[in-house]
Formats: sequence, C-alpha cells, structure tokens
Amino acid sequence: MGDTIVIKFSAKDDFTRIAKKLDKSLGKNRRSFKQLDAAMGKSARKSTRASNTMSKAFGKIGKAFAGMAIAAVAAKVGMAGVKNVLTLEQQIARSLQNVRGTEEREMMRGKIRDTIISESDRSGKSREEVGEALFNQLSLQGSDDPIQALKNFVTNVTLATASTANLGATVEGVSKLQSNFASDLSAETGAEQIGAALFAAQQIGATDVQRLVEAMPGISATLSKSGVNPFESIALLATASVKLKNTDTAATALEDIYGTLFDTRALTSPDTFGMATSLDLPTGDEILDIEPTELLKAVGAAFKDNPAFFKKIFSTAPANKLAPLINDEFIATYNKAQSNIATDIANPEQGAVAVNFKEATSGILGADIQQKALKNKTLDAAGEALAPAMVSLTTAVVELTGRIGDINELEPGSEKTGAIMDLGKEWLAQLMFPMATALARSERDPLNITLDARANATAGTGGTGSMVLTP
Repeated sequence: MGDTIVIKFSAKDDFTRIAKKLDKSLGKNRRSFKQLDAAMGKSARKSTRASNTMSKAFGKIGKAFAGMAIAAVAAKVGMAGVKNVLTLEQQIARSLQNVRGTEEREMMRGKIRDTIISESDRSGKSREEVGEALFNQLSLQGSDDPIQALKNFVTNVTLATASTANLGATVEGVSKLQSNFASDLSAETGAEQIGAALFAAQQIGATDVQRLVEAMPGISATLSKSGVNPFESIALLATASVKLKNTDTAATALEDIYGTLFDTRALTSPDTFGMATSLDLPTGDEILDIEPTELLKAVGAAFKDNPAFFKKIFSTAPANKLAPLINDEFIATYNKAQSNIATDIANPEQGAVAVNFKEATSGILGADIQQKALKNKTLDAAGEALAPAMVSLTTAVVELTGRIGDINELEPGSEKTGAIMDLGKEWLAQLMFPMATALARSERDPLNITLDARANATAGTGGTGSMVLTP
C-alpha cells in the first residue's frame, strides 16, 4: 500500500475545480516518484523489482485519470438525463395549460406523458418537437374532447412520419381542415381520413403532404361553403398543382375561381353578371348543386373565347393561368386523385400512409429510430435516478442561502428554475463520483476511489468532502 492521497473540496467547488485539484495532487506525487528514481541511482534502476514497482505506481496514477474520465462521462450523461426529464416535464406542464378541471388535468397528465414518450420513440422525433406539436393539438381541439385530441395526434404523427412532413405543420393543417369541414367528417375518423386523402393525392405528382397540408387550410373555408367536400378539395388542389407546378399558386387560383363565382364578389355590375349567365357559368347557390368538375369544365370551356372577361373578373394571375388548362386531361387527373383517396379511406390498413409508415420505421431507417428511442430511455433512467438527489441537495442549498425561495413553488422553465439548475450542478458533479467508482472498480487492477460529500445544512456551513485515492 502506498501513501494516501487526499483531495479536499467544498460545495463551492464545481466539477472542473475538483478535477484540477486531483491533477495537482497527482502531479506532486509524480515529482516525488521522479526524485525517488534519481535517488535510487543506476543500481536501483537495474532492479526488476524496483522497475515493476515504479511501473505499477505510475500505472495506478494513470488509472486515477481514467477514473476522472469515467466520472466526467458519468456527469455528462447524468446532466443530460436530468435535462431530458426536465424537458419532458416542461412539455407536460405546457400541454396541461389547455386542459380544464382539476380531475381532468390529473387524468390527462399521465396520458400526455405516455403520448409524448411513445410517439417520440415510435417516430424518432425529438421530445421537444413532439411536445410542441401536442401542445398545438390540444390548443386546437383539446377543449372539446382532450382524449380524442390525443388520438388525433397519434394519427398525425403517423402521417408526418410516413410522409416526412413537418409534425407541427401536419397537426395544424389537419386540425384546421377538420374544423372547416366539420359537417363532412366524424370526430372519431376525421383526422385519419384527411391524412389518407392528403397522402393519396400527393401520389399523382407535383406536390406532397407538406405542401398540401400547408396550403389547404387557407382555401378550405371557401371551398367548403361552395359545397366542395374535403376529399374533393384535396383532389382539386393536387390536380391544379400538377397543372401549375406549384401548390401555393394552385391554391390561389382555386380560391379566386370559387370565391368569384360562388360569392359573386366580382359580378356586381349588370354587364358582368349578364356575361356570366350568357356563358352558362354556374354562380352563387347554383354551385352547391353541381359537382366540382362541372363548374371547372364550364370555366375552361368559356375561357377559350373570352379571356378578357375572365381577366376582368378574376383578381389573380394564377386563376387566369389555370382556367385555360382545365380540359379533359385535368378532369382525368382529378378523377385519378379521387380514386386514390377513396381506395385509401376504405382500406386504411393497406393505404399509402400505413405502407409508407412501415417503410419509414423499418430497415436502416427503423434502426435509427430505435437508436434514438434507446438513447431517450437511457437518459430518462439516468435523469430519474439523479433528479431527486439533485433536488434534495439543491433544496438544502436554497434553504441555506435563502436566495431563491421554496423550490416546490417553482414552475418548469422559469428563470428561478434555471437558477436552481445552475446551483445544483456543483452538487450533482460530486454525486457522479460513486458512479465512477463502480465503473473504475470493474477494472482488473483498480484504484480505490471513495467520496464523502456531507451537506451540513443545520450548521449552515455548506457541503464539504474529500476524495481518497489509495494506490
């Protein structure tokens, strides 16, 4: 047994300071070893036993540094774990803002937690992204039926993952379509049907779920009151996107055409209204009694010989660009989109969303998702194990200093909570050493690394401790 090396520290020392003290102490011992080596002279250096003793001594000092490295890694994992748990709690607390009633909030707390964890693990999306999207889902639909809103959210995660669309945009877009077409959709299956329609429509080309889900809400109110149902609307937008090569431009064109002819907002003079009648253009409530294709066929046929009239009543260039392109090919593309949508809605388990979700979560892509889920589980375990100790030690420090107040009254994400986290890091770093000890002792020829951290709250002196290395 060699001399015991003692490194003393206090609660004010952070992890870096403790490491520096250890390095300084070991540095002194290295110098003493060098002096011993010089004193022994040439004959001592020839001794095999002396050589082995020196090698062993230096090897153990190297292991001390290895132990510090292990402790550093453990501290990093532990802090990341606490952050992971804190992030989850923040997202849960934020989502609960949209739930009323004490009993309902308590019931929803666990369901929200489970949903964030399961959907993050299932899709490979971060806790932050999933939590933010769930907050929006509950903001848009949670006041009516929070349980159904959670079910809709799971459906939207599946759609976003299968199509690689942004989850936040998917939640917002699908929820608004459900609202604008509420009379055409059931609360239970509306989200699933909208998702199926969006994915099936993108398969005719020139657009995708991301573009459709962002553009549709802006025109859905006009199309809905014109008697066009959600599936016809999605098929129309996808078809117009094929013709105009841009989904936003196509949305502008359809908004103008339907807004002009249904609301008759540009047919205010006797001349324009009379011209529309003479061209057999359906207007106003007449549009409610016909198929969307009938209106568009009438516009396409009349535009050929009367472009000046349409440029007078349509207020946007996209509408005047789309009108002459409404022909038999346009109608055939629309019918194809409608057929795709009807097939996938009737058979959701074999539909494009289900098929592509499976593709996105299997093979090498699935392995990546599983790796992210495993990382989250590991960090959760570390954070849940260490967070209570950190909170108890931090509470003791808060009681000593009186700087922050009652920790139980703190809200996640607040400035005071941030101060608590900073204050707790010094203590948490010290808590990591027992973890490092367990790892270090698994080696063949370990150092005995021990830690004694005592929080002397009653005496008001703070925490003191020492690390004892016994070569």
